[in-house]
Amino acid sequence: MVEVMEKLNKEYCFEDFFDVDEIQNVQDSLANAFNLAMLLTTPEGLPITKPSHFSKFCEMIRETEEGSKRCILSDSVLGKPKAGCPRVQICLSSGLLCGGVNIFAKGEHIACWLIGQARKEAQSEEEMRKYAKEIGADEEEFIKAFYDVTVMSTEQFKKACNAIFVIGNQMTNLACRDIKIVELKETQDRLEKSEESLRITLNSIGDAVIATDIKANIVSMNPVAEKLTSVTEQEAIGKSLNEVFNIVNAESGDTVESPVEEILREGKTVWLEKHTVLISKNGEKHQIADSGAPIRDSKNNIVGIVLVFRDVTEQCYMENQLRQTQKMESIGQLAGGVAHDFNNMLSGIVGGAELLAMKIGENADLVKHVNVIFESAERASKLTRKLLDFAHKGSVLSVPVDVHDSIKNACQLLERSIDRRIEISTELLAENSIVIGDLLQLQNVFLNLGLNARDAMKKGGELKISTVNVELDSDFCKKRGNLIKSGQYIEIAVSDTGKGISYGTKNKIFEPFFTTKNIGEGVGLGLTAAYGSVKNHSGIINVYSERNIGSVFKVYLPLSDGKIIEKQDADNTVYQGTGLILVVDDEDIIRNTAESMLVNMGYDVILAEDGKRAVELYWKHHKEISLVLLDVVMPEMDGRDAFKAMKKINPDVKVILSSGFSFDKNISKLIDKGGASFIQKPYRLKELSLLIKEKLENK
Repeated sequence: MVEVMEKLNKEYCFEDFFDVDEIQNVQDSLANAFNLAMLLTTPEGLPITKPSHFSKFCEMIRETEEGSKRCILSDSVLGKPKAGCPRVQICLSSGLLCGGVNIFAKGEHIACWLIGQARKEAQSEEEMRKYAKEIGADEEEFIKAFYDVTVMSTEQFKKACNAIFVIGNQMTNLACRDIKIVELKETQDRLEKSEESLRITLNSIGDAVIATDIKANIVSMNPVAEKLTSVTEQEAIGKSLNEVFNIVNAESGDTVESPVEEILREGKTVWLEKHTVLISKNGEKHQIADSGAPIRDSKNNIVGIVLVFRDVTEQCYMENQLRQTQKMESIGQLAGGVAHDFNNMLSGIVGGAELLAMKIGENADLVKHVNVIFESAERASKLTRKLLDFAHKGSVLSVPVDVHDSIKNACQLLERSIDRRIEISTELLAENSIVIGDLLQLQNVFLNLGLNARDAMKKGGELKISTVNVELDSDFCKKRGNLIKSGQYIEIAVSDTGKGISYGTKNKIFEPFFTTKNIGEGVGLGLTAAYGSVKNHSGIINVYSERNIGSVFKVYLPLSDGKIIEKQDADNTVYQGTGLILVVDDEDIIRNTAESMLVNMGYDVILAEDGKRAVELYWKHHKEISLVLLDVVMPEMDGRDAFKAMKKINPDVKVILSSGFSFDKNISKLIDKGGASFIQKPYRLKELSLLIKEKLENK
């Protein structure tokens, strides 16, 4: 800790509390991560750190006299203290997005963290040319630099500023705690002859405090420390600090040595390493943030140490949940995009294989090879379905289903496929087990969780699936980032007695393609699909694990009062028909394959490569066109806009929407307006022919 003692009665400055070189490294890393410029300044606007990631655009503005004046004005506004949130505004200099986060020390403004600039996609080039003329910058160079500025939505920029705001708050807390420890030492010196006065001071502090002598034997502790350690002051006095202050690393579980020796050796404040967990006498675990400092007498000799710590378990959980949620959303978008494109490719493969099968007839050798294509495509399709489930773009049937039926079906499959040394048991105590969703998806959730448990018990063990009805209150939901709403739920616990999951691994287990298995043992999509399916059912999934003890996955699904509907057998007939069908898709392979499939069904076909061309053709031939097979996701004009345009031409237009994504709420809105159905790629001849038959017969 920097020597703040001399500064307590003076104005604070940033360098009193932080190593500028270390903060520079943090700033550089954050600027590169967010692709935004950053700079720390004093409240008066003087730079503390060097600019990070500054764009040529900003440099050109500041190089001109008028631009520099406007930048200074904008920075001064951003630097004004604002409590509770970061300041985000349109830059008074350039009109781009910029932000500011303030750092305080005991209520005193000591620094401002400037963030920016970012341009929105809709930013006008004409405005920038006008601005270049106003400040006297080279217009063409200025526009070139403008287009190199990071493009970001206001919402994304606010998220970046909020992340810096969280870090700024932590820096404020660190600065305040530095002051608090120093003040505590001064108080201890001033009240050396008044132990009762010292005790009153310690008891009034919101953080836990433990003081020791030079030999690290405890001499006092406040009530907060008693509560966190589950040891009374009377029990603790005279004992070694290590007997009461039992700390371990949260990631590895290894014991962490108390900071006594380092404090005595260095003679300065020592901060415990990140992810430190305090284990109390009764076995409770508290993640703590703490520091230790030497206690000095009037002659500056070290006479003991003082530990100041606080319980940050809930805070760390919320921060981890936020980071995890943001990360999973980003990965989900990527996974959904990959699955969509892959399904488009599979459409050509499956369609071509079906057409080939129709041509080769009963030739056994060729049929065998075609079946290999079908089987391979089906396996690939299952992978994409898992990715779509994870990306919350999977198909979920909105019907009442019995969770207990899903569990029983999964257990039957597990009993036939896992090591007989693993004992499977169920305890289905939930009186209400009906939810709205998809029986098969839920079955796969419990099957994947069971297979994951199997892999954790190589030498055998116990796999148990249990259910209970629970009521989740707003406090429970809040602690989990409000990912679910309060109400009545069924809790499904899948527990095993396996090797457990490490702290570092636990944060990654739901990510696509992450696996701890050897090559060939799995692709890392089982838990990914489980996570996505639970999300699709408006639920959450939590994991609790201890090394060498086991793991428990808890799934919470909202309950329903609906009744189970019997499922009817599917019709496998490929239906023939007549009429003109307009096929719209931006992929050549899909257009051509669909054309061949429809021709084999007896239909005439015209093709369009995008939404705009489709609307033009429909305008010319809408009286002859019986139906439109319309891709949803296309450049320039997508299927949604094309469908709306066709309905203006003919309100009774019949459309089958198709997509590599599954059915979603946007498609549902279009169907609700009438005239449309949906089919997911890759589609088969029989399901396409049946859907066309139903659409054309529905006059």
